[in-house]
Parts: sequence; structure tokens; C-alpha cells
Amino acid sequence: MGHNGEAAPRVCVPANEVSVFIGLLCGMLIRRKNASSSQYTTNKDTRDTEG
Repeated sequence: MGHNGEAAPRVCVPANEVSVFIGLLCGMLIRRKNASSSQYTTNKDTRDTEG
């Protein structure tokens, strides 16, 4: 309920749009994680070959 006993306004978003948005967020997070982990492995690999 809102103030003074009034019903709170409802915001309706289609479920398929929400799932697409969540999918985009997850894809961005996974790509960022993979990019940072591959950066560390390439640095480690170059140090091993140089030594």
C-alpha cells in the first residue's frame, strides 16, 4: 500500500524482456571474468617461457 491507504502504483514489465536483460548482464559479467583470468594466465605463461 502507498501513503494514506492508497494502493501503490504497479509497474508491469513483460517477463521475456526481464529475462533478456538478465541474460545480457550475465553475459557481460562472464566475459569480464574470462578476460581478466585469461590476462593473468598469459602473463604467467610468458614469465615461464622467458625464465
